[in-house]
Amino acid sequence: MLSPVGLVLSLVAIVRAPRGFAIAGLVIGLLGSVWAIIMLLIGGLSVVLAAFGLGAAVPLFVTEARMVHVATAVAEHKNPNGSFPTDLAALPGLSADDLKDAWGHALHIVLKAPNEFEIVSDGPDGIAGNRDDLHSNTTSTSDKPRHKRKRPAQVD
Repeated sequence: MLSPVGLVLSLVAIVRAPRGFAIAGLVIGLLGSVWAIIMLLIGGLSVVLAAFGLGAAVPLFVTEARMVHVATAVAEHKNPNGSFPTDLAALPGLSADDLKDAWGHALHIVLKAPNEFEIVSDGPDGIAGNRDDLHSNTTSTSDKPRHKRKRPAQVD
């Protein structure tokens, strides 16, 4: 960080005799200053690229959070006959924004098996069935009680 200062002082000293140390300081200051400028450019470019990368990931996080929220509501409002609701808009406690992904497209429920479903987003392009679609993990619900697995005893 002191290379630019050394470069300026060497430029001032080069007009005086003896010039040996001034020339050496000029070369070292010039090399150090160029190196510092390159590092600042690379660092600035890295910050800009990181900001754009994070900005692209935010809609994915928002959509995934909404999908989890909707999946929870679906699991909680299972029909009396044991089937899942197919109309997400009829679920209580969900707003219109909850039922859309971050790009403004409607979320869908896909029934996989009698006790399994997943919530699907059509992705940024809004077209179903292509590579940018987002799928929640298949959610399985069962009326059987779940037992916690016992932890092994800790040995001191």
